[in-house]
Amino acid sequence: MTDAQWQTCDEPDRMLTALQDAYSDRKMLLFACACMRIAGPQLPPAVGGIADTCEKVADGVVGASQRKSVLRNLAAAFGGDPVGAAAFAYGLIPLGAKLLGRQVVTTARAVSILGPNALHASVTVPSHHSGQADLMRELHGPLIVRPGFDPDWRNETTEGLARAVYEQKAFDRLPILADALEDAGCTDPEILGHCRADGAIHAKGCWVVDLVIGLE
Repeated sequence: MTDAQWQTCDEPDRMLTALQDAYSDRKMLLFACACMRIAGPQLPPAVGGIADTCEKVADGVVGASQRKSVLRNLAAAFGGDPVGAAAFAYGLIPLGAKLLGRQVVTTARAVSILGPNALHASVTVPSHHSGQADLMRELHGPLIVRPGFDPDWRNETTEGLARAVYEQKAFDRLPILADALEDAGCTDPEILGHCRADGAIHAKGCWVVDLVIGLE
């Protein structure tokens, strides 16, 4: 897949395949959480509430016992592959995160398009979902030619703003972050444009915010 195809693709599974191993376990879980939020009201309340805690799992801020519980609940709610769920819960991260995350993404897509019954029935999952594709671009940025980040752009102001956006999901502050990055010397049109884009979809794990903070 070329960068141009990436920018117009609306098939999330195809985009995940194009990333191959370039997508971290943290990003996979944050993507799954964002997809759960798109499904929103279509999900039962108990399932929808998993996303907040699962984000903490992705950030590594919960203990091992709670992590196991959250991921087992997630797998059970979304019909995840039990082998993959167990592998992730017990620390075999590369296998489990990808299997469990993909299952959540696929099921959330089915639910958002076909309704709540997709959680409990065998259905053919649509391959196209523009919202999930936009989220993938939000979390990963360009596919191949990604902007470099000059360490000089990371200072107390830019890093503080980025951490606030990340931790509080304060995406309305992204234009302010762009101004601060510009003041620090950043002129990259993709980085600044992403922060200033009107009506863009944003989620925890935004590729620009991660660049500033230094997360993968």
